[in-house]
Amino acid sequence: MREGDTFLLRNRSLSDHLWVVLSDPLQDVNTPMVVVSLTSYHEGDDASCIIEPGEHPFIRRRTTALYQEAIPASNDGLHTKADHGELILQGRMRSDVLDRIRRAVMKSQYVARQCKKILTDQGLTGSS
Repeated sequence: MREGDTFLLRNRSLSDHLWVVLSDPLQDVNTPMVVVSLTSYHEGDDASCIIEPGEHPFIRRRTTALYQEAIPASNDGLHTKADHGELILQGRMRSDVLDRIRRAVMKSQYVARQCKKILTDQGLTGSS
C-alpha cells in the first residue's frame, strides 16, 4: 500500500467505511502506517476535515474523517489482507484532499498521539 490508497473491508459488518492511508510507508517500512476511516458527516460531528461529494469516487455525500478511528497498521498486514481478498481497493485519494486530511490531524482532539507522531515525524502534517 502507498500513501493515499483507499480501501473497504470486505466484511462490511466490521466496518462499512472507506479507509485512507495517511502516512508514507515508503519512508520507513518498520514504522506502522496510519490509516483513518471516513464517515458521513452529521451536524455536531468532528468537522476538522470535511470532504465533499466528488472529491473521491466513493464519496457521494458530505463526509468527515473519523479521527477517533485513526490507527497505526502494519503495511505487511494490510498487504496480506488485500492478498486474501479481505480488502477492496478503491483507488487513490486526490493529493489535495489527502493533504487536507493530514493537516486536520493536528486540529482534531481525537487522534491518538502515536498516529500524530508518525505523521509529524514524516513531515506530513504541515506542522513539523
